[in-house]
Parts: sequence; structure tokens; C-alpha cells
Amino acid sequence: MQGEKQIHEGGRESRRGPLARALWWVGIGLGAAAGLIVILLLLLLLPPVRGAILKFALPRAVESLPGQVAVGTAAWPELEALEFTDLRWESEGEVVASADTLEVSVRLWPLMSGDIRARHLIAHNLSLDIPAITRLFGPGEEPGPEEAAPRSFPRPGAMPGLPSVASDSVSVRAPSVRLTDSAAISDLLLVGGFDLSAGGSGRVHIRTLRARAEGEGWSVSDLEVMADLSRGKLEGRGSGRVAEGLPMALAIEPAGEDRFRIALTRAEGLEPPDDPGMLATIGLEREGSDLRG
Repeated sequence: MQGEKQIHEGGRESRRGPLARALWWVGIGLGAAAGLIVILLLLLLLPPVRGAILKFALPRAVESLPGQVAVGTAAWPELEALEFTDLRWESEGEVVASADTLEVSVRLWPLMSGDIRARHLIAHNLSLDIPAITRLFGPGEEPGPEEAAPRSFPRPGAMPGLPSVASDSVSVRAPSVRLTDSAAISDLLLVGGFDLSAGGSGRVHIRTLRARAEGEGWSVSDLEVMADLSRGKLEGRGSGRVAEGLPMALAIEPAGEDRFRIALTRAEGLEPPDDPGMLATIGLEREGSDLRG
């Protein structure tokens, strides 16, 4: 009986052996993976390592863009911060974008899920030609009916057609921004933040906006705007001028979902018919990724 018991226990131990060994190797594999991640993170804390990665990755990122892109200097001074100077983007001899400095602080972990979340984005002496940039990329190709759409980075955001991006703080100074082939603005100062990330609020807050039309056109000297794109709401207040010698006050108020009321008058508190000005209620119609007035 004792011999049979020993044989029985021995068989049970032998049956446990492969499972125990498998769990042992799984534990070793998980531990090695965790250790590798820790080592990589520790290496990223070293400036020479970050510099080598940036030197390797930047030319490949530049080559993926249409046209010719030149970068004066590029630095990765902190784990979540990148700095560039003397940026210049050209196509067929024409400058489509340039900037003296560009600083961005991006949170790393949201990148794993396809989101770009920045702590701050700062651009100095920025120049943009939006129509030219649009023409560079051309119309997008829709996948066929039996063709799965490729996974994009960043992933789709809170608004259809817009990527999953957000920035707690944005500060842009731009001497020239071409909006269309026939319209441009100068001396732009924009300070604010936005959240268009997937699952985010879909909100844009412009705390300060100053700009003027090229030539002797309109100008905005102080404008604050709050936009809730997920619900089609817009509100804001500002001042400026319609033309030389014609001051204006601008007020935007929500008037229900996908509707807002805009008042353009000589001074705040003065409205037609008591004073010259313009009142309008504008409705937005949602068509896919578009919000159309």
C-alpha cells in the first residue's frame, strides 16, 4: 500500500511538472519584458540617447512629407519636450510654411492609444500658406467597399474627420497666414487651448486672438472665443475695426444647439435698431465631418 501511494504521488507530481515549468517561463518572460521597458525608459532619460534617436527619426519624418523640409536645429532637452529652430517647408520654390522656433511638449502614454496630447505648443514667427499645404497633400483616397480602412495615427478624434489631438496651451505668433488664394491675415497672436481627442470634450478655447487683414481691411484687437464643437455651440466677445476709422464690437452668443447669434456693432451694448450695426442668427448643418452654415 505504501509503495502504491508513493507511485500515485509521484505521478501527480510529474503531472504538475510541465504546468509549473510553463508558469515559470511565463513569469521569466514577463519579468524580462518589464525589465526591458524600465531599461528603455531609463535610457530615454539620458540626453545622448534621446539625441541619437532624434537624429535617426527626424530625417525619416521629413522624407514622409511632400515638398522639401529644412530644419536648422532640433533638440530633445526633456523626455516630453521637443524644440526646433529655423523650420522651412518649400514646394517648387515657394515657401508654404516656416517658423523661427517651434516648441512642443507631448505626453508619451497617450501616444500608445493613438492620441496626441500636448502640454503646450509654442510657435514664433510662423508663416503659413494653407491653400498651398492643402494642394500638396491632394484629395484623400477612399477605401473600396471590400477594403478595410487602414489604421491611422493619430486615430479619429472627437469630431468626425478630425484627428485625436489636444493641447492644454497654445501660443502662436504669425506675421502672415494665407487663408485662401485671395485672403490672408497678418500679425496674428493666438493664445488658448483645445481638446479634439477621442472621448474628449470637443472644445476650443481661444483666450486671446489678435489679427488684421492684409491691406486696409478689418482687424481684431482683442477676441475671446469658446467653441463646443460636439454640440455646435459658439460664444465670444471682442473688439476691432471694420475698416480704417470704423471701430467695431463683436459679440457671439449661443442660440440653441447648432445655432448662434452674432452682433457686429460700433460699441458693446449698442444694437440695431437703436444704433447702426448687424445682427444675425446662424445655423449649422452637420453633414458627415462638415459643419456648414
